[in-house]
Order: sequence, then structure tokens, then C-alpha cells
Amino acid sequence: MLAPFACNRCKQRKGKCDKALPQCGHCRRNGGKCEYPSGLRPSNAHSSLIALQAQQRVVQQPFPPSFFLDMNIFRQARLELPRPSLAVPAYVSDFLGGDEEVRQMVTTFFNSTLLLLSMQLINWTPTASESPKSPAYIAAKQFFFELENAGNLSIRLVQAGIFIALYELGHCIYPAAYMSVGTCARHAVALGLDKDIKQSNATGLPWDDLEERRRVWWAILILDRFINLGNPPRMLATADPATGDILPADDASWEQGLLHATELFTIGSQSQLRMGRFARFAQATYLLGQVIRHVSDEPRDDAFYVQEAAQLNRTLHALIHLSQSEAETRSLEFCTQTAACYM
Repeated sequence: MLAPFACNRCKQRKGKCDKALPQCGHCRRNGGKCEYPSGLRPSNAHSSLIALQAQQRVVQQPFPPSFFLDMNIFRQARLELPRPSLAVPAYVSDFLGGDEEVRQMVTTFFNSTLLLLSMQLINWTPTASESPKSPAYIAAKQFFFELENAGNLSIRLVQAGIFIALYELGHCIYPAAYMSVGTCARHAVALGLDKDIKQSNATGLPWDDLEERRRVWWAILILDRFINLGNPPRMLATADPATGDILPADDASWEQGLLHATELFTIGSQSQLRMGRFARFAQATYLLGQVIRHVSDEPRDDAFYVQEAAQLNRTLHALIHLSQSEAETRSLEFCTQTAACYM
């Protein structure tokens, strides 16, 4: 027996749901709480009759034929199209769920408004005569600060901040880009995202939520090191990850919603050919952090300093070779990963 609609969790993640009862396959595999929309009522003749009677009780205004016959007369007479005051029928509300589900959808929309605006912003390309400090950019920055001042602390706010920082980096809006990366790092630390790349899952979150948090934190680590390339001695906003920290999951598994604990790799894991582009980028970022630390430190022992530089060089070239092998094997592109190794 299957449920008539997708479960709430699959709706939220916009993923496919097999509608199995009492628990769908996705929630069963990942240990999530599976809930289906409440208030679902089977359609029958009696309910249809009640709905029809309720509709007949509504005073229907006749549609003005002049709207189609002569638009000029319709406009000159300042006529208006009828606005029927129909109640939402049961066969429609069944799809939307009850009042609680509707409120949840509205809350989700408003919680994601800034994220949607920042996604639109980063996809905009100004012409040569246009300033990158567009009205959309100013609106996104202003809304970010207002949400921050209102005490909003959520992963959606951090994700929006990352998009804004990327936009500022791409258009050389300094020092705003530097400040934005630091702000994202502070928000992420406050949410505990820096702890999610550790081995233990202390939060007890489902794997997809936990993976999302890990990927957000790795994005901040990448931006923090990239923005400091021009001034390596400048202190980073984030600490360097350790060799035992977990890398982002393989992109194909993440996008398909299929992942197991055995598929997770750490920075120090043995080299594999199925790690994915984001994981390779994270590996390159870890090595970039080691290079930044190396060139920033005052050499106390010249021999050790030269030896460490040679070891970093060998490791970087090994990662380049491994990335190229995975790219050929899986028909992937590793441009950003390779570029990070050559920085």
C-alpha cells in the first residue's frame, strides 16, 4: 500500500519519495522521521456533493462578455473581472495538507528568501558600463544585516552569505568580500558546523542534513584560504582542518540521495578514484592551507624548511595526478581542484 502523497521530508528536500507505508525508503535508509501530510481524505461522491452544494451557495458574478467582444468598451466602462469568493475545496486542500503544513510552507519560503535573492545575484553578469554594486547586491547585503540584527541564525543565512561573498570576490568588491567570509565563518561556528567534519556525529542528524552542513563548512574553508592568497601572513578566520576530518561526500551519491557511512573519506584516507570533485577541492584546499602556513612562518631551521617545501610540492603533484586519473575514469572535470594545487 502506498501513500497518496510524498512524505514531508522528501517534499522539503525536493527529492523522489516511494510513498511506502509506514515509512518511505529514503527515511528508512537514512534514519529520518517519516511523516505524511495529515488530514488526507479519500474523495467520494458524498464529499463531492457537499463541495458542489457549498459552491452553489456562493453568489457567482456573471463574467462580462465585453472583455472578449470589445476590450475598448470594457476599459472605457472601467469594468472589472469578477472575483469569486470560493472556499478552498477539500480535493485541493488534500494536496496542500492542513493549516500546519501551509504555515510550514510559508515559513520555509520566507526563511529562504535571502538565499533565493543571493542565488539570483550570483547568476547576474553586469555589462562593462554597469557597476557590480547593483540594486540587487545592495538589497541582499541590507537584508543580510537586518536578519543578522534580528537574531536570525540559520544555515540558510550562512549559505546566502557564501553566495554574497562569492559575488564580491568575483567582482573585486573589497574589503566587503574579506568581511563577508569572516562573518560566514562566525555564523557557521555559532551553529557548530566546524564540529560536523569531525568523525563523530554528535548532533544525531540524518545524513543528508549533516552532509549539507559539512559542505557549507568546507565552502567557508575554501573561501577563507583563497581570499588570503595575496597576504599569506594575515590570520585566517578558520582553523586548518586535521587529517582525520571528513571530506565532502561524492557528488554523485549526494545528488542521488544515496550515501552510506562506509563511503565517507577523511583528509588522511588512502587515495581512492571515487571521491568526487568537491572532495578533491577540499583536499587541495587543505594543502593550500599548509602552503600558506609554510610561507607565513619564519624558518627556524633552513634544512627542515626546504625539506617541508619539497614534501608539499610532491604531495600537490600527487593530488594533481590522482585528480586527472579520476577525471579520466569518471569523465569529470577537475579544473578548480587542479588550479588550487598550482596557486
